[in-house]
Amino acid sequence: MKLHVYDSHTCRSGWIHVARLGRLNWGKVMLVFNRARTWVMVMALAAMLVSMGTIYAAPARASDMSGPALVSQSVTWTNLNLYNGPATITTSIHLVDATGVEAPVMTSSWVNPDPWAWGGGQSQGFGRMTLVSGTMQDGIWKHTITIPQGAATGQWDVTLYPLSDTWGNNSTFFKTLATVTITDEAPATVVTPAAATFTDQDGTASDTYTVPTTAGVQYLVQGQEVPAGTYPGAGTVTVTAKAAPGYALTPNAIASWTTTFKGNLIASTPTISGAGRVGSTLTANAGSWGPSPISLGYQWYRSGVAIAAANAATYALAATDAGSTITVSVTGTKAGYPTVANKSAPTAVIAEGLLTGPAPTIAGTPQVGKPLTANAGIWGPSLVSLTYQWFRTGVPITGATAAVYTPSASDVAVTLSVKVTGSKPGYSTGAKTSAPTAAIAKGALTRSLPAITGTPRVGTTLTAVPGAWGPAPVTLRYQWYRSGALITGASSLKYVPGTQDLGAILTVKVTASKAGYTTLSRISAPTAAVVKGTLIRATPTITGTAKVASSLTAKPGVWGPAPVTLRYQWYRSGLAITGANAARYKLTARDAAKTMTVRVTGSKTGFTTVSRTSARTAAVAK
Repeated sequence: MKLHVYDSHTCRSGWIHVARLGRLNWGKVMLVFNRARTWVMVMALAAMLVSMGTIYAAPARASDMSGPALVSQSVTWTNLNLYNGPATITTSIHLVDATGVEAPVMTSSWVNPDPWAWGGGQSQGFGRMTLVSGTMQDGIWKHTITIPQGAATGQWDVTLYPLSDTWGNNSTFFKTLATVTITDEAPATVVTPAAATFTDQDGTASDTYTVPTTAGVQYLVQGQEVPAGTYPGAGTVTVTAKAAPGYALTPNAIASWTTTFKGNLIASTPTISGAGRVGSTLTANAGSWGPSPISLGYQWYRSGVAIAAANAATYALAATDAGSTITVSVTGTKAGYPTVANKSAPTAVIAEGLLTGPAPTIAGTPQVGKPLTANAGIWGPSLVSLTYQWFRTGVPITGATAAVYTPSASDVAVTLSVKVTGSKPGYSTGAKTSAPTAAIAKGALTRSLPAITGTPRVGTTLTAVPGAWGPAPVTLRYQWYRSGALITGASSLKYVPGTQDLGAILTVKVTASKAGYTTLSRISAPTAAVVKGTLIRATPTITGTAKVASSLTAKPGVWGPAPVTLRYQWYRSGLAITGANAARYKLTARDAAKTMTVRVTGSKTGFTTVSRTSARTAAVAK
């Protein structure tokens, strides 16, 4: 519950909250009490009202357990003169509360200079404030208090009572928003001070300030009162005005004037040190400047044109600076002083930079077919473009302009070297040459063991399989051997064993050659012993009429490999006919009614003898 109480001794009143029991449902209770008995009476009355049921408990609200919050406050005016009649004090406060603020209560009361004195207290303007904008949850509240003419002079407190919301939550205690001074005196003559004036000639001896003349106004310089007049100006000068006795300055009138007279900086002409070559760094030597401290700024120029972003004390010469002159401007600034900028003399014409790089080295084996690599080393300043040229005994090799070079047959027995040339915009081209290699040796061919395909038989073709040789192209030669002895004329890829090879083993030697490489030979594994060849044979046929007194002719067919010796033998009903061993046979009476066949036998040195027999003729007619 809450009770409204009033202390007649201190002229103060306010709302008292009792245990959050609820709110009075019959209005506010005003209690008059002295200082000693105040809270006893309040609590006794609260207990009585609870027992009578006059005060009831309201349910608590979990979502709002805090009282209103005071966001801001303002009070006007804080100095009042009652000489010409009553004066007003307007109070404005900004309150927020989740549930809603109950209209705040405030008052003003005279502050007795003797806090222990009894009686004589005065208060004015007790009442609730009015919501002038916003809502009860977030709004601006105002209240105007009128202090009547004849009220006690001295200090008056403008007091805000404890704040409550519609759920009985309270916050703060009595709060003094402002202390107002009340007077009752005849007003002084109001005057407006004339302004002091300043003449600033950038640090020259002509710098002055003038203190004016205004009736009822006293002027002070640096806190000391001075008469009107013109004075020398230096450093920071402040002139203030105050009212003479019996006078008052116009409210809000300007009564203070300040200026800082500018001095002259001591400045030097800057110089530039450093090598005038692309890649070098130039340094601006500012010289002596004063009085310290002074802020110095830098700007570099290329042939009189400002270089973008070149505003440090040092400048690294770039490729674009080659052929130009460089200057630097140093600007000094200091509060109270005019800015001064001095420019250096130009440098000599900037020369191209010098590239740095080591003599290259060559890695790899100095042999035909083995790649050699030029190691250029580190060149600078990066990035440097590098080109290569290889030399054969000091003579440039046409087309050999890469970092890697593979010696050819033309390089056998000579030395090689490489020249690396570095280039970069704004820099002179530089070249370094390696030490020569050892004399280039012939290359080593890669080889395989040759093999022989085919059956080692008289008359059957054998073929040498050389395998893989390199680097291609490689020229290959062949030589066949009979039991280790060279076979004259047998120097081709293929070889047909003859009768002279019968019983022997055969091998083949492959010899590889290539310009600039060492010639190399490999011999195959031997074949098995050469065996007799197998003749190509045909089944003979018989032509002619099978009749007594007629002749029959044996047709042997094709035998090979030529020449093949053929022999004939005629048969009468399977029995060999003595002496009938020619290709022709004349039928006799003994052959009548018999069938005739012929056997052809082929023979050739180194080959197995083979016989073939024809088909039978019809029975021989008489």
